[in-house]
Amino acid sequence: MEVIKGLDAIGRTYDRSVLSIGNFDGVHRGHQQLLAQGALFAAEVRAPLVVLTFEPHPISILRPENAPERLMRLDDKLAVLASHNVDVTVIAESTPDLFDLESEDFIRTMVESLHPTHIVEGANFGFGRGRRGTADTLLALGERFGFEPCIINPVEMTFAGDESLTVSSSVV
Repeated sequence: MEVIKGLDAIGRTYDRSVLSIGNFDGVHRGHQQLLAQGALFAAEVRAPLVVLTFEPHPISILRPENAPERLMRLDDKLAVLASHNVDVTVIAESTPDLFDLESEDFIRTMVESLHPTHIVEGANFGFGRGRRGTADTLLALGERFGFEPCIINPVEMTFAGDESLTVSSSVV
C-alpha cells in the first residue's frame, strides 16, 4: 500500500480512484463494510481504493478537551487498512485551516487531486466546516462533480438479551 503524508504530497493526479474519507480509528466492522464496498467499486472501475485519514484525530484539534483516546497507533491502522485492500492511504494533517473549509470546497479538493469515480461513506458522515456536510450533501455534490456517492448504512451488532448497538469507534 502506498502511503502519502499530506494533501500537498499527493503529487501526481490520479486519473480516477475510489475514495473513502474518515478517521478510521480501530478499523472496526463499520469501517470494514466501507472498505469492502470500496474494493468492489475499485475492481469494477479498475482504479485504486484510496483512504483519506487524518493525523492527529480531528477532535484533538477542534475540541482538545473532548479528544478520544486512540484505539490504535497510526502504524497499526495503516497495516489494517492495507489488509483490507486499500491501495493508497493519504494522511491529511489535521489543521484548523483544513477543518475550516466549506463542505463543497473540501470535496472539490478531493475531486481535483484524486478524481474519484465513487466516494463511499457511512450514513453519519460529516465533513467541512462544523461537519455541516452530510450524506445528503455528498449526494448533491456527486451529481455536481461527477462521482457516484455510495452511502453505507450503519453496522448493527446484537448481543445476548437482544441488545443492539451501532458499531462506531466511540462504542469500541
